[in-house]
Amino acid sequence: TIKTSKSLFKKGIWTYNLAICQDDENKKIELLKKSTTLLKKFIQNSNLHTAEPLIFKTYELDNKSVLAKAFIRIATNYEILKNQDIQLKYLLKALKISNPNSQIRSLIYKNLGTFYFQLNSFNKAISFYKKSYIISPNSKISFAIAVCYLKLKD
Repeated sequence: TIKTSKSLFKKGIWTYNLAICQDDENKKIELLKKSTTLLKKFIQNSNLHTAEPLIFKTYELDNKSVLAKAFIRIATNYEILKNQDIQLKYLLKALKISNPNSQIRSLIYKNLGTFYFQLNSFNKAISFYKKSYIISPNSKISFAIAVCYLKLKD
């Protein structure tokens, strides 16, 4: 599937999917790096001003949304590779170009909440989780917020 995919975006996503299924840690790291490279090439070759494919409209996407998804996936790759500085950089890039009040922005806020939770910065985590919840309420976000308050003993 990776070799037959026509888009660098799809190749990057499929390579990530293959990476997370690996038992061999070295192979997993190799595939995550390959996924990151493919997605970065996709971002470099993307033009926000070109006409959007009709399939985008079917899924209520646009060029910026797809780029934001690529940034999110790269951030996830760096999370798995344990490089928090670059992970945060890509999450913030995704946030910058995502559309306000979109499901993608909600996902970015959730990921930022999780990022800060893992750093034991619970107040920041709560702030991002709440922003995610406002856009897209769900029980997992409510639970994450509750856990943060428990950690703060509030």
